[in-house]
Amino acid sequence: MSTEGEFDRDQLSSMKVSELRQMCSDQGLLVSGKKDDLINRLLGSEGPEEDSTEDANPEAENIDDAIDKMLARVRGEEEEEPEEEPEEEPDPEPEPIEAEILEAEILEPEPEPEPEPEPEEDPEDDPWYSGVITSEDSELVLDDDDEEEDEPSVVINLPSIAGLKENWQIAAAVGMVVLLVGAVAVFLIQPDPAFSARPLRYGDHMDFTVSGTSVAVTGDEMVGYIRESTSPTLDDVCSELRATVSGGTGSVTIRKGDANEIFHPMDSELEGTVMALDAYGRQRLTVEQTLTHDLSVDLEGKVRSGEDCTSTGWIREDNTLVSNAQSWRDITTRSTIRTDTQLNLLDSDDSLTTARAVVFGADELGSVGDLASLLLFPMTPIELHAFFGDTQLTKGLSSNDDITWDSDWRWSVGNEMNTENHGLVTQVSIFHYEIGRCLGHAQIDILVKNG
Repeated sequence: MSTEGEFDRDQLSSMKVSELRQMCSDQGLLVSGKKDDLINRLLGSEGPEEDSTEDANPEAENIDDAIDKMLARVRGEEEEEPEEEPEEEPDPEPEPIEAEILEAEILEPEPEPEPEPEPEEDPEDDPWYSGVITSEDSELVLDDDDEEEDEPSVVINLPSIAGLKENWQIAAAVGMVVLLVGAVAVFLIQPDPAFSARPLRYGDHMDFTVSGTSVAVTGDEMVGYIRESTSPTLDDVCSELRATVSGGTGSVTIRKGDANEIFHPMDSELEGTVMALDAYGRQRLTVEQTLTHDLSVDLEGKVRSGEDCTSTGWIREDNTLVSNAQSWRDITTRSTIRTDTQLNLLDSDDSLTTARAVVFGADELGSVGDLASLLLFPMTPIELHAFFGDTQLTKGLSSNDDITWDSDWRWSVGNEMNTENHGLVTQVSIFHYEIGRCLGHAQIDILVKNG
């Protein structure tokens, strides 16, 4: 029976969302969605649906131009060696520099005493990052920046935030288990000395802001992992659970260990690492990371009647989720040996639910620790250097222009914008192709500050 004769749109608009959801529930209608969606259902009209994939390929119309630019760039790299067109390309100067670097690398491994001066060239680089960005690569990037001073507001040197959240590629690989609907996380990078074109150092700290994120988990088995760990708050939830984050903050800290943490006093270059125990009780030198979140969360889903899962909606608003996750990453294997996650959920009735999980390694999925990592994935600063490498991003560039790009995660660079707190920043959109094609969509918008 339609309610169009009983209420008009103005009367429904003046009601609260909770009242509209209760009316939808009484009439057997869906209770999820925004206020306009609930009003449309009560009036019997369908609201416009958002096409989550219409922006999946923002550069489709310019694909021909992108291919031409790509070919031109590839040709420019191939013509660095021959001397056919020395006048057109300003690259003959880097050629002897690269040749000297290659010769130095060939001569260094031959004699035995020459490996000793190698750490002297990079006294500031930590062993954990020495294999990620070499000093030679950083010099070349800086030289290129000096040559391109005409366009400083366009070229972006992404900071290497190595170690902020390792194994996010694993989370993407199993992302098909988690349906991320409308997940848009905006990370506002604070002005901090850590955010320059260099790897993250021991003792660095970063604060970030999360806004407008929605995470949905479907399937009673996946919901069961959360239900068992958050009893009694979610005891009656089944089949479907949605968490909508209306706002929150977070931080990432890399602890700097004391000198007594290392095995031998001669290993002074390892100072900053932290001693930790793995699953077998062995001592390992690691990088200790602490990731915290303080979020305002609204929960909704379906409830059970006895042992059967019904279509009845369940809503619990104005909840507070506080999480603290410590992880230890081995500096040799660069793999996580242990993760300790603490979750505190305070619901609207001031009932506190606490869950803790300690996970050894990074391959297990059957625990709240790994599941929490998946749920918090769109609310975590990703490892920019591991994602983009040394790629210099310019306006209009996308992963479609990179013929070597081999990932289900796609990206595109948008326009520059001037923000009140952070000045001139550039928006980079990252989205998951397979999730968008099959399940829903996972998109992360990052505001990157040059330098």
